[in-house]
Amino acid sequence: MERIKVFIFCVFLLGSVLAAGHSASAHSQTGTVTGDRVNVRESPSLSASILGQVSTGKQVSILSSQNGWVQISYGSETAWVSGQFIRTGGKQPASASQFVRIQTEGTNLRSGPSTSSSVIVKGSVGERYPVIGRSGDWIKIRLASGSEAYVAGWVVSSKETAASALQGKVIVLDPGHGGVDGGTSGLYGTIEKGVTLQTAQKLRDALAASGATVVVTRTGDQYVPLPARTDTARQHGADAFISLHYDGAQSRQAAGHTAYYYHTAHKELARSLNEGLNKTLPNANRGTQYGDYYVLRENQRPAVLLELGYLTNPAEESSIASAAYQQQAAAGIRDGLASYFSR
Repeated sequence: MERIKVFIFCVFLLGSVLAAGHSASAHSQTGTVTGDRVNVRESPSLSASILGQVSTGKQVSILSSQNGWVQISYGSETAWVSGQFIRTGGKQPASASQFVRIQTEGTNLRSGPSTSSSVIVKGSVGERYPVIGRSGDWIKIRLASGSEAYVAGWVVSSKETAASALQGKVIVLDPGHGGVDGGTSGLYGTIEKGVTLQTAQKLRDALAASGATVVVTRTGDQYVPLPARTDTARQHGADAFISLHYDGAQSRQAAGHTAYYYHTAHKELARSLNEGLNKTLPNANRGTQYGDYYVLRENQRPAVLLELGYLTNPAEESSIASAAYQQQAAAGIRDGLASYFSR
């Protein structure tokens, strides 16, 4: 009887040691987060609920992996992150030579290169995907699950420098007009003060996602005097002040976008923003020009005024009023700033 008890005890003890060893091995591997603001999800799926985010350099305990996803310890719980953002064993995971980074929350990732294609999943700000092909203005990407999808090229950043060059920069956005000053109006009723604010909001999100500190001179439909707008740039020590406008002319044929500067020292900033817009906007490029505007002339910080299209051109007005056009403008300005600050 005593021998049986000893045998059972030994089996129990051996089982405990093995279990402890298994548990230790399951928790022994650590990884390092390599992406900015990587989403932590409830399950290994892009459609799973987001529990929070982890930042570059954070050490995580790896529990398991599944279909390109890594299960980690997250507080007192377990959670999942995309394996492409986790480095283990001192080695960087294999990645494509090109990638895109999601700049806007809820970006549609579609089954084909068209806005009429079905939405597979919605991307979140900061997520990065390898590029595996292109189709016109659409980029073909590989999801963490291994499947493929398409994303519109004008709503993503395709350069790593976009994040690093803008990191810590202070950008003041100035949505033109506001309150009693409506600005230009279009044939179909589009009012300049409304679309400049909408564009500023999209640009603010894109710049913030790239690491910039963004200040906006007005956040609603209020009138802001011109001196207050330039004072905002001075008070915050802006690295760039960008006044957003939409143009008007007597001729309904006038079309295109223009970048204005006043001080010669700011011409390079205007040129860089114009180049960025020329790559994303579908309308004519009217170039970089000198402009004697108060917010440029009286500004102590690098300042540019952008006319992003003509509301008095019926065809252009229809585009300007769309979220897609405003997002294209925001992407062009963001990339122009990234190029300027990386020189």
